[in-house]
Amino acid sequence: MKKFVTIQKWKTNYPNPILLEQNDIVEIIDKQNDNPKWENWIFCKKKDKLGWVPTQIINRIEKQKAIVKENYSAKELNINVGEKVKIIKELNGWGWVKRELNNEEGWFPMEILKEIEK
Repeated sequence: MKKFVTIQKWKTNYPNPILLEQNDIVEIIDKQNDNPKWENWIFCKKKDKLGWVPTQIINRIEKQKAIVKENYSAKELNINVGEKVKIIKELNGWGWVKRELNNEEGWFPMEILKEIEK
């Protein structure tokens, strides 16, 4: 597993993330388009929760509705400069990482990471 260090602070805008299970139905609200590095993310709603979902894990069943293909959490990590993390999964410019300090897991942008070990 590759190890990285953070080179920029990150604070989530979504402290109460959307959690999805396989076969959940979500409402599609918007498509990510303000950062070309973060393509293939769709802003979705399930009941009272909102969050960004990778297009790879949904199948559209209507124009504004989709079914979820696998369990998913939109949890983002708040992180400071200099923290060490291990990449578990990389998708659409974001990494699902494990923080070395306390083993907490979550998403944040790959652009704020610098590889330190292969």
